[in-house]
Amino acid sequence: MLGERQASLVENIQMNAARLSSLVSQLLDLGKLKTGKLRLDLDPTDVASLIQDAVDEIRPWAEDRSLRLEVTVSDSIPKLLLDAKRMHQVLVNLLANAVKFSKAAGLIILTAEVADRDVVVKVSDTGIGIPANLQTTVFERYEQAHTERGGTGLGLAIVKSFVLAHGGRVWVESREGHGSCFAFTLPLEAPES
Repeated sequence: MLGERQASLVENIQMNAARLSSLVSQLLDLGKLKTGKLRLDLDPTDVASLIQDAVDEIRPWAEDRSLRLEVTVSDSIPKLLLDAKRMHQVLVNLLANAVKFSKAAGLIILTAEVADRDVVVKVSDTGIGIPANLQTTVFERYEQAHTERGGTGLGLAIVKSFVLAHGGRVWVESREGHGSCFAFTLPLEAPES
């Protein structure tokens, strides 16, 4: 039987191993994307369930930081042809960044709605924001707006690559000191290729 300290150390080791595994997986995916060898496993996917799974994964971390999570998903969103695993990663990356860069007791809002021929998903936070001169580069590999907070600079590059692979687009709106809104679209009809 492990003591409290040993159990805590084992939990820490497991968490760090999971992070390392995730990083290796992200690097492999980026390499496949760059060479055009990444294959999407497309299936009809319920967007509301996909979003809820990502929120459930991030919620404990958000609650530890006294952050409120508000989620609004339109009932009019049909099932979309998506690679659920990769879109889950997109949502988790955006939500994790919102938690990481939000001030304690802040608010994170995730919305999803139909607009024209797309579903628009937005993750907004009341965090530290991104300087205007860095907003155009945050989706590039190894680019970070706030290097002092750690990270690899791969998360948003993965987000951009996976969204583009699904035929969508991605952008950020931010005001330094007031928070950010990361948004992406997914077409209602899957692209041909």
